[in-house]
Order: sequence, then structure tokens, then C-alpha cells
Amino acid sequence: MRSATNVQKLILKLGIDGGWVTPDTICSCAVTKGAYALCIQLERDLSLSHPKKLSGAYSPGTYVYCGNANGPGGVRSRLNYHFRRTKKPHWHIDYLTTVAIGPILAFATSGPSECDLIALFLQTNAFEIPCRGFGSSDCRSCVSHLLKLSEPSSI
Repeated sequence: MRSATNVQKLILKLGIDGGWVTPDTICSCAVTKGAYALCIQLERDLSLSHPKKLSGAYSPGTYVYCGNANGPGGVRSRLNYHFRRTKKPHWHIDYLTTVAIGPILAFATSGPSECDLIALFLQTNAFEIPCRGFGSSDCRSCVSHLLKLSEPSSI
């Protein structure tokens, strides 16, 4: 997953405290509550028809979704949920995680909030917003909590 490596390099460049988590390393996740960034790879076009702001076409590429896990179970519980491929969609991101190729990679942090992560990623000019309102229906500051890596060669 070469593009995921580009996202890892970008987060390292940004100097965000936290750690990378995979389905195989979830048990050692040190962050209890905080924010996370999921790195998801789509291999083919995905067309969603959904009434809650996420209808549209999603082209192949690397997507980053930022969320928070400040409730019961914290980050480990939330990431365990997102890593599952078989589930009845509850959150917007479930529509992408169930069709992603390869392993889903996550970056967990107790530092910046999900909105702060989105702002940091957008400042790099390496991302675009594929769908307004995706994952941010209860957020008043972000246009979307889903980004698409647009310039992997510039990282």
C-alpha cells in the first residue's frame, strides 16, 4: 500500500504525536481516548446512493477519514469496529471500510482533535475533499472528515 506509506510520511513530517495501529497491533494501542485517522485504499470506483450527504462517486485512491473516540471503550474499541469488514453500516465511513482493499491502517493520537487533524492535512495541499459533509454532519467547523490523497508525489 504505497499511498498509505505517503500518508505515514506526511504525519511524520507534521510531527503529530501518536502511533500507527493495524488490525494485528490493535492490542498494543497506547492511546485510550482521542482522535484517529483511518487510511483506506479503494481499488475501483465506488458509487454511493445515500440520503445523508454522501451520495456520489468515489474514485480509486487513498482516503483518510478522521474521527474521535472519547466515549466508552476509547480508541481501541472504535478502531476494532472500523477494522471489521463485515458490519451493517452505521457511520458514513462504514460504506468505505467494508469495500477497502488491503488492510486498513490507523493513526491514533491523544493530541489534536479530529478537526485539528483535518485542518493540518488540508494545509499540506496533498489532499482534496471528495464529498462535502462526509462524516462531519455533527461538526460545525469542518467541510468533511474524509479526505482523498491527491498529490502523493509531493510528500
